[in-house]
Amino acid sequence: MGLIIKNRRHLMTRLPLWIVVILLIGFSPAVIGLLGEILDSESCRSGDCIWTTVPYFSMFTVPVAFIILVVFLIIVIIDSIQLFKSKQGNSKSAELNFISLFESQSDDIKVSMSLRFNEKRQLIFEGLDTGPKVKELKGGLDYEYKYTLEPTEVAKLATVLGIKMGDRTGLLLALKERFHENDAFSKFGVFMDENDVKYETFFWE
Repeated sequence: MGLIIKNRRHLMTRLPLWIVVILLIGFSPAVIGLLGEILDSESCRSGDCIWTTVPYFSMFTVPVAFIILVVFLIIVIIDSIQLFKSKQGNSKSAELNFISLFESQSDDIKVSMSLRFNEKRQLIFEGLDTGPKVKELKGGLDYEYKYTLEPTEVAKLATVLGIKMGDRTGLLLALKERFHENDAFSKFGVFMDENDVKYETFFWE
């Protein structure tokens, strides 16, 4: 959390306010002298006349205010960088990398299908069927099936669906909207074939 700039709104409120305060500190003798002339224009005693205050703010208050301003701006820059990194981190953490497409469970079979992005930016469609029904049909208790799409093909898929490049969340949600039933695996394969999206298929029984 920043010392001065804690959110973007502070750049529009605290930043100009503090700069004005620092400038007033730097030129406070001149401001006091000006007020003295306004209130008592006939006198020009030291501290009441603006011209006699020039040595004070040129030798003391302006240098001090300059140092304060430099330190203040350094803190603002550091706070702004931290705020930017924090927002980037929040954005990344909020981005979806996994989504469940379909789940079903009964006494003889459990079916689950999902989409996820891996560390290589590949898009993986994973399906798993388990239970006695699977053993009856496939000979084993588990039946795993998978599509793997390389990043270039993911980009092509996003274009087909009208999703902005790099928007993983938007892509996963769009795919879930289209393929969220028991036949999601087969329908997704047909959809990719129709749109010339290349993929690798894996089956394990």
